[in-house]
Amino acid sequence: MTAQLDQEGVATGQQHGIDIALFGAFPAEGGVPRHLANVIKVWVGLGLSVQIISYRGGTCFYPDEIGHMVSFVDLGTRSKWTTLPALWWHLRRVRPKVIMSTAHLANIIVARMRSLPSLETIGLSGVPVHRIYNGVVTPRHRELGDEGVDHPWLCNDTDIPVVLTAGRLAPQKDQSRLVDAVARLRRERSVRLIILGDGPLRQALQERADDYGDGEAWLSMPGFVGNPYAWMAKADVFVLCSLWEGFGNVLAEALALDVPVVATDCPSGPAEIIDGGRYGHLVPPADTEALTQAIRRALDGDHPVFDSDEAVSEFTAQTSARRHLEIFELPPGARGAGR
Repeated sequence: MTAQLDQEGVATGQQHGIDIALFGAFPAEGGVPRHLANVIKVWVGLGLSVQIISYRGGTCFYPDEIGHMVSFVDLGTRSKWTTLPALWWHLRRVRPKVIMSTAHLANIIVARMRSLPSLETIGLSGVPVHRIYNGVVTPRHRELGDEGVDHPWLCNDTDIPVVLTAGRLAPQKDQSRLVDAVARLRRERSVRLIILGDGPLRQALQERADDYGDGEAWLSMPGFVGNPYAWMAKADVFVLCSLWEGFGNVLAEALALDVPVVATDCPSGPAEIIDGGRYGHLVPPADTEALTQAIRRALDGDHPVFDSDEAVSEFTAQTSARRHLEIFELPPGARGAGR
């Protein structure tokens, strides 16, 4: 959600130099912070100033990447009722041209400011709805993919293919079904599975693989890794088998690395990202047999051939950042202009 502030009787953004304020209870990393960090880099490169405003113990995400580019404010509040006046007062003081909120509660807080003075436009009432995809692909994507990986299945010459997935080890991601699918494939060929990420299902996933026999020989769970793109780029197939998604950032990231992909047609995101099957195999969610068959086809070389730049053109940080600015009606390099 975005809002624009009026110009009546308060200190102006020209004094404070804030063009875009991002509001939310931001974690240190994750899908939304990753997207925002990517577009912030573009905005700052275009001459715009950005401030991150947080509450509920939120933080400046990816500080090593963007900490020197942005200003950060912690409102020190937790409930929406204490956050609402704190945010309103802060915005009247610093006067950003645009405030952009993320996540449900943050959107509610910003929307409730419609009843307070000095907000010119807010919410969705009477305004068009725009769709902007997450800007998860950056110019450094392939460079990061070329970096080395400290894992014997990926850094040594081997004829055994590797299936890889990445995400929180949680029921939403349905990685247990992927373990089942790879176990089925192992009845007919040698194949290994790497699951990047961590979460409450780690032990259950290992036990599931062990039930099929010698699980540690074909399932590896390294946890969170600093550069997942290097791992993706060296896999033979990338699989997203979620039951539902907010978008599915990792699928777009894998496409950018020219890795064959298999994804479930879950709500929402995967079908749009791979264009209904144009850029990868799309299977129904919670269908072990369909998932197994799709991975088999990909391992056999039966997968779409496409231009990866074309496939991810809608998901680049540059595209996402510029489309946001078009909707904000905020031209590049407009710091302090026209206020």
